[in-house]
Amino acid sequence: MDNRNIDGEIELLASLMAHGGDDVVIPYIQVAKIFPSNIPHPHTFDYKLIDDSSLLMWGAKNGWSITMSTEPSSSPIDKSPDIRFRRLAAG
Repeated sequence: MDNRNIDGEIELLASLMAHGGDDVVIPYIQVAKIFPSNIPHPHTFDYKLIDDSSLLMWGAKNGWSITMSTEPSSSPIDKSPDIRFRRLAAG
């Protein structure tokens, strides 16, 4: 089953480009809604866990390395870490 959110992927890429930086942190919930897995989130019914493989493939295709952020979550309610996008060096 393909859970891709093409419009969300386009918006995410536009947001990363608009930021202009090489190191961008996006809240978990935003990424989870664009790249949902089929696995329920253990702390909420509002969204599912992130489909890591789809997210990582998308990142590599679009020039971004993707990891969990080490900083505290931007949301006091969400227990999931934010997602860090680092621009890959061209070439």
